Amino acid sequence: MVLKSVYFYNPDILTSVKYEKLKAALDGIFRVYLPYQSFTDREALSAIKEIECEKAAVLPYINKGNARNHFEKNFNTVCKTADGFMIQNIGDLAFLSGLFQAHGVSDKFVYGDYSLNVFNSESAAYWNASGLKSVTVSPEPEASEQIKLANSVCKLQNGTMLPEIICGGKIIVMRSEHCFITDNPKYHCVRCGKNGMTGYSLTDNAENKFPVIGLPHDCQNIVLSAKNIEIAEEYAKKHLLGNCILRYNVLNEKDLLNLRISNRKERQEN
Repeated sequence: MVLKSVYFYNPDILTSVKYEKLKAALDGIFRVYLPYQSFTDREALSAIKEIECEKAAVLPYINKGNARNHFEKNFNTVCKTADGFMIQNIGDLAFLSGLFQAHGVSDKFVYGDYSLNVFNSESAAYWNASGLKSVTVSPEPEASEQIKLANSVCKLQNGTMLPEIICGGKIIVMRSEHCFITDNPKYHCVRCGKNGMTGYSLTDNAENKFPVIGLPHDCQNIVLSAKNIEIAEEYAKKHLLGNCILRYNVLNEKDLLNLRISNRKERQEN
């Protein structure tokens, strides 16, 4: 079975688009990933509760400092709505396990992002043994190699972990503790906005634009790829031999519209 997931960089989309458009874009989606802050925002939370699929809270992109403290403080609030948590580095697993134990939480799933660097079946086997429900394979190899890896994950002995392949959208190319948005020495200038989504970007010598997302808790940034990943669903489905999740990363309303069109086309073909 081939399932689909959506990863939202920008929680503001949940409240900026009409509910009908959001519902159409997420029709048939198995799981959504959202920044954990979404589960603490009253307006965003109202929209999240209307989404009829698994809901995962993504841990802080740079899990330290004020962001880490804010996550810990709001952990119980997030748990009320989130079905699980996505981790982005190996240290997140121990951190999250400690919170589960401290708060008596035993019913939440853990998912792994591509930053866990799953390039081969050995690394996949490690995360399977660690109890992850799914893991996104590294998007760096060619599509054919990602699919081969996904197929090998399905064959793991005692394997219960689903492989996930990014088929569309931008990926993170840099995480920085330096703020690219301003050289203002004033800490917390909030120029990046509440959720860091105020439209800044970096431009290289070839005029490629790399979107910048601010992390306002600690004045850090993440930089996204200039180009979208594009792996055709038909190609993936043709070569996948077992259960897998095809993931779409959504940065803006245009990405959401493309997903909506894709879902409509798939329904017509079926």
